[in-house]
Amino acid sequence: MLAILETVSTVAKSGSGRWVLFPAAEQSIREFHGLAFRPTAAGQQVAATGCTVDPRLGRYTHNTLAELGEALGVKLFPFGRTDSDALLAVDEPARLFSVDHSGSWFLGSSPAEGITALLQGQRPERVADEKREWLLQPLAGEDSIADAVKTAMVLVFILDHHSVLRTDTLRLRAQEKTGFGSAPLGLELSVRDGSLEDIALRLITELRARLQDAGFASVDLSLTLATAQARIDENRASAESAIPRIDCALVATDGDPRVLQLELAAQAGRLAFEQGDVAAALAEIDKYAQSRG
Repeated sequence: MLAILETVSTVAKSGSGRWVLFPAAEQSIREFHGLAFRPTAAGQQVAATGCTVDPRLGRYTHNTLAELGEALGVKLFPFGRTDSDALLAVDEPARLFSVDHSGSWFLGSSPAEGITALLQGQRPERVADEKREWLLQPLAGEDSIADAVKTAMVLVFILDHHSVLRTDTLRLRAQEKTGFGSAPLGLELSVRDGSLEDIALRLITELRARLQDAGFASVDLSLTLATAQARIDENRASAESAIPRIDCALVATDGDPRVLQLELAAQAGRLAFEQGDVAAALAEIDKYAQSRG
């Protein structure tokens, strides 16, 4: 089909990014290409709108769909435009999305379902940041530093085991509780090369030494699990599909009682958290949190 060939051959205006045609995109475009849909009644929940199916209408949107694709952990391919000029795109599971000036929207689990939602004025679901949080009971016999680091190592294992996040570095920010005006201490510590137990012991020893050198006595810690993998951009629009973008952070507050809060954040919200590998990791984290009382 000429429209698909013209789209696939289009290079990003500001880089070398190219489209990758996958089966769901080809099948969807072959089924609906060239059709213009128009609403016949007022919308049920929002204003009804029509659309035109032609991938060439979005062939220069490499950056836009690469960002959404990273959040979702899938490739996307342009599908067409709505009458209000929102971009339409289909992903590898054949879900239909729209992107406009106000954000990204999930329209339906298939192109037919998404087109129907537009024509009937069904309220779309915004693809937006969402967080899951846990308050963890302190580990018995451990201070806040050891507790935070050992907990982080458990999370490193769980998220790596389920292929959700491969952590290379722990980014730490320490703030002294009692010292007014003291500058926070920022550190980046490698979590590779060794068993998790050995890494945890090394990190605890190194962190305590750095805090002592800085003159910190009682501290609040924030730890972020970081990966060396770069964000998807237009030059990586054709990269292999990945897991949805998930960020993990721990906040350890020293004191009585001691508080340890875990947070997972997903740019694609529910759509990311319900993805198979991510959902399995969440279930394992739930069990781990319950095991701590």
